[in-house]
Amino acid sequence: MVLTPEWRGWFVTRNAIADPDGNETPRGLLHNYYLMLQYCRELAVRIGDQKEIARRRRLLEAA
Repeated sequence: MVLTPEWRGWFVTRNAIADPDGNETPRGLLHNYYLMLQYCRELAVRIGDQKEIARRRRLLEAA
């Protein structure tokens, strides 16, 4: 099983994840979202915004 019960109705294809309505998010786009979140966290670290750092860390841990 790839997806947990919270993802009921979603499905995984070879190159994408699709929602219950059939809208697909390609693998490459998902990867880019992950990279963008890493970059945002790095920016938050550079400016020292502890609240934003914690928020980005939670997002990355969920990915």
